[in-house]
Amino acid sequence: MVNYCTWNPLSPGIHTYADGNLTAGVVQGTRNRWIMGTMGISSGIYYWEQTTTTISGSSQVGLISEPIDGVEIGTGAFGLSYQNNSGAVQYSGATIATLSTWTTNDVIGILLDNTNGRLYFSKNDSWMDGSGGGASSATVLAEITGGTSTSYAIPTFVGTVITDKTWIPSHQNPHSGTDTVTADFGQHDYVGTAPSNSSKLNTSALPAVTIENPSLHFSGIGYTGNGLGQ
Repeated sequence: MVNYCTWNPLSPGIHTYADGNLTAGVVQGTRNRWIMGTMGISSGIYYWEQTTTTISGSSQVGLISEPIDGVEIGTGAFGLSYQNNSGAVQYSGATIATLSTWTTNDVIGILLDNTNGRLYFSKNDSWMDGSGGGASSATVLAEITGGTSTSYAIPTFVGTVITDKTWIPSHQNPHSGTDTVTADFGQHDYVGTAPSNSSKLNTSALPAVTIENPSLHFSGIGYTGNGLGQ
């Protein structure tokens, strides 16, 4: 049986979940709140899509390597965000790229290459040039599928910045109100076209587990007491 990534209902906050945890109502509350997926990417090349149907103020598609509650994604080295209203891609407190702005019902495709250390975004099936040079969608896609070049990838967020960590899909609502975001990690037909060298985010594509049978190492032990208050 294959298990797919979904939004993690244990993400901090009072969010709501539907559609098998693929749709989430991301509530900001009194702190910067985000949700994250149930699977992390430490190697391999993966593609997924996120569509935000309700935006409360501004909205951020992103990646996170450490679940630090109350801190906005993109302000530290633990996360990267792609903001809807400015198109800014932020990492470690700096804007490292500026892509197209996006709004409700735009389908944002994410291609994370944790083998070669590359990250790309598409909007409504059109790949964007992370360098800001205006390369066409076809040119960017050819780089994604054709080798290890990073000419059109998101700059700065390359190489060991990616490959030295495990990255988890994320979405953040940094403003009051609720964002509604739906993800497709490969459970359904993509709206866009996944690059031919990418995998769906599920257990069959992830690296083999080191411990195949955890019950050999962790198990519950019952204690019945001795009848004397112990």
